[in-house]
Amino acid sequence: MNEAVRHCVDEVGVDLLDALAAASAAPAALLGLDDRGLLTPGHRADLVALDSGLQVEATWVGGELVRPRPQPAGDG
Repeated sequence: MNEAVRHCVDEVGVDLLDALAAASAAPAALLGLDDRGLLTPGHRADLVALDSGLQVEATWVGGELVRPRPQPAGDG
């Protein structure tokens, strides 16, 4: 999904906030997932952190870190 957001922003010229909403709140609402798509009290706290290049930094599901940012070799 981050590639779709990046394409919308970089290639199509969609505003970043609009692209992020289209990738999060809109699909959740379409699927009737009322507890997802927004970072507000009562929601699941599913979150993907993106860097300035819109690459995935980390992922949380239900508020739990499930995918930390990969560390470059030698940073052990």
